[in-house]
Amino acid sequence: MAIDLNQIGSQETTSIFRGPQEPPLWDWTTTQLLEFGVLHYPNHTARPASATVTVLWFSLETVLEFVHIYLATIYIGAIFTIINPMFTIKEIASAIELIGPRMIFVSRRLGFRKNDEIFQMVSSLSTNAEKTVQVVYMRFETSEYGSAPSYTQFVEREKVINKHQDLERDVHVKTDDVCCFQFTSGTTGPRKVNFINNGQLAGNLLELTEKDIRCRPPPLFHWFGLVCGLLAAVSHGRTLVLPSEVFDPTKVIETLVKEKCTVFNAVPTMFQSILDQEALSAKVSSQLSLRTGIIAAASLSRDLLQRVNDRLALNGLIYPFGMTELSAVSLSTTRDISLLSNWTTVGKPLPHTSIKVIDTDGTVLPPGRSGELCLSGYLVHKGYFKVPEKSAEVAQIDENGTARLHTGDIVSLAPDGICTVLGRVKDMIKKVNAPERRDQISLAGPHCSKPEH
Repeated sequence: MAIDLNQIGSQETTSIFRGPQEPPLWDWTTTQLLEFGVLHYPNHTARPASATVTVLWFSLETVLEFVHIYLATIYIGAIFTIINPMFTIKEIASAIELIGPRMIFVSRRLGFRKNDEIFQMVSSLSTNAEKTVQVVYMRFETSEYGSAPSYTQFVEREKVINKHQDLERDVHVKTDDVCCFQFTSGTTGPRKVNFINNGQLAGNLLELTEKDIRCRPPPLFHWFGLVCGLLAAVSHGRTLVLPSEVFDPTKVIETLVKEKCTVFNAVPTMFQSILDQEALSAKVSSQLSLRTGIIAAASLSRDLLQRVNDRLALNGLIYPFGMTELSAVSLSTTRDISLLSNWTTVGKPLPHTSIKVIDTDGTVLPPGRSGELCLSGYLVHKGYFKVPEKSAEVAQIDENGTARLHTGDIVSLAPDGICTVLGRVKDMIKKVNAPERRDQISLAGPHCSKPEH
């Protein structure tokens, strides 16, 4: 990937690295993307690899229905809000109060976790005269909580409505509109064009073709699964296989063989878990068809990469850097350089993206000096929902009107623009034993408003 290093003369301009200007960005809404896919790839599908399916949009993880509701929601110009399935009942209530959704889709269970307490809480919303919230329940045919419909009833009702009227594309939806809220340390609103172009560019890094079959274990409530999985598949007309509703290494192995998957995305711990399975015998390894994929969201070790290469015959992996505020991926390695020879860097900026490193005073630093990574480009999020002061602090506008996102990551840049992540500006929690406590910390942080009790 070429890097355009602006050399006008000053230290600042010679220390800002810019990704290439090709390929051009797609100025499309999700509606236009789906219409493109239907026209050019009518026979390609997204399919679950097992009989179990689940839930979504103000929801708790998902498989097939998540894809349905996500695409349908942003197709009509509404905003889709993703809830981490590990949120506690109190955190879910706080999220609902903050967002104020018009519809809530909630699952009876997720994997082995029952959501009875959540069901009772959201059912009270559907009967509250002051809050006009439509609740749709997943995983059973008739509602046990009042008059709210099941997902099957909801879909059948819409079929009747659509039968009697022609639904045309909603022309008021613009590419710069917010399409999705995702909870990070704050609540972000990535733009529609961001997600679409990130899916396109992530697919380009893997040199995807319409013949590829992609297996996606990472959850769809996270940008890795949503953008680098679902939207990358849609934008390149590829088949997407969803192995299970929650990560199951044995089902992943079965799926890779049965579906003849050529592309595989996972975080390092998922790779490690798969490699440790007895089901991954030498015979099974010989039946794999993998050629490339993404490994991301954590640091790498050469030992893990060597095992991935030896057992999965997968040496064409890329290692990107991303965050929710950047609508997923912003820098990445490329397939032509093996991670076995360099597993500590996260590559160069993607097309239409620029990066620089600054010190605590905001001075731009030359290559080789460590400081905070700042990025600009089409991928910078629109801000934290209802927290304008935090939005202005994180994505600062320079004298040219360019929004530069301060990532909080300490990095150094090589003379050719290759980035190495060294740490964080502020102390981070490296390990928390209880998932519930981790998410409490996330929602209780200064970036996210919570209702008073």
